[in-house]
Amino acid sequence: MNTEIKPAARRKQPIEVGIEQRRQREIVRQMEDESYTIVLKVDCAARLFNSLDPTPFRERDLDPDAERFIVEWAQEAPRSARLEIVVQLPVQESAAESAAAICEAIRHNFGDRAAQSRRELREGRRELIVGIPALALSIVFSQLIINAMGSDTLGKVLSESLLIFGWVANWRPLEIFLYDWWSIALKRRFYRRLAAADVKVVAA
Repeated sequence: MNTEIKPAARRKQPIEVGIEQRRQREIVRQMEDESYTIVLKVDCAARLFNSLDPTPFRERDLDPDAERFIVEWAQEAPRSARLEIVVQLPVQESAAESAAAICEAIRHNFGDRAAQSRRELREGRRELIVGIPALALSIVFSQLIINAMGSDTLGKVLSESLLIFGWVANWRPLEIFLYDWWSIALKRRFYRRLAAADVKVVAA
């Protein structure tokens, strides 16, 4: 008896799958193209910056009110949206050179804020490197005092004082890494996003 073995039929991928994939790619592309615009209107460029800051114009800090305005609006932006900051100035102050300097100064301001957050985490690490040995030494000397002086009042006071000193030395770094590190990391990411925003200066 001859048995004919037929090749397995090839399964065709439904057309609907390809259409759905293209549709998903189009949705992702639209989300990437979305931008969130923050419009800041001032009557002169000088009001954008801190008048007490003696650094060069391109490195000067933003005025606290202007920075607060930008930050508060940026916090309302969707996470997937690109940020765009539009500064409206009078015609006489919106020249190309002035506009370029303002754009660079705004990016520098938020880049510096991100760097400050990074430095805060680094300082916490340094303090922890110092604090842990200090705590270990405090425990060792506290026990030595108890062994040498016994359980009298003076021995207990000195022993407990050393332990308190050891924990106080670790208070700030422990606070950073137990409670503050996540908020600091989010803040750094947020300021990096603002530093990477598209900044434009237009005539009002």
